[in-house]
Amino acid sequence: MSNMINKPTLPSAMEKKLRSILQRQAVLTLLRAVAIGAAVLIASMVFAMIIDWGFTLFSTGVRTLLSVSSVLLAVAALVASAGPRLLTLFRWTRAANHVDTEVPELEERWTTVASFAESEHQPRTDTEKAMLQQVTSEAVVMGQLVQPTRVVRPTSLQPAGLSLVVCSLVLAVFLSLNWSKTSILLQRFW
Repeated sequence: MSNMINKPTLPSAMEKKLRSILQRQAVLTLLRAVAIGAAVLIASMVFAMIIDWGFTLFSTGVRTLLSVSSVLLAVAALVASAGPRLLTLFRWTRAANHVDTEVPELEERWTTVASFAESEHQPRTDTEKAMLQQVTSEAVVMGQLVQPTRVVRPTSLQPAGLSLVVCSLVLAVFLSLNWSKTSILLQRFW
């Protein structure tokens, strides 16, 4: 029984910071996806209203098809931009790799510790165990360098936010062209 190899776990200090980093990444991913989905919805809504205005669509079925297509396109954009990122987001090694990239002084210590905590491959010899314990203790000591707000920055939101602002301005310009007609087109879209 004493020869059993215990699977290493993440030290609580590292786990707390990695959990905070993962949460920040999840929130930013969702905000980015919502911004992309809203931008696609607004752009497709303007496109549908231009079609309705240009061809004077009298068929409610065609207008409904345009509206439903716009909403479905926006939902698809939201899922496509959030889904793959969220599926791979909740792994210690991914967060630890991000930490090691942002804080080069760690020299991949966090990734090493996290990968052993997640992996089935464990150190077998006393030397390997001692080396892992040394790396783990160094990673914990150097944990003060890791600040989740520095590691996960909201820069990924900028392109999505910019596209949302541009699409909103296009909608505002479109609605201001001829408010009496465009307001009716907006009502018919919804």
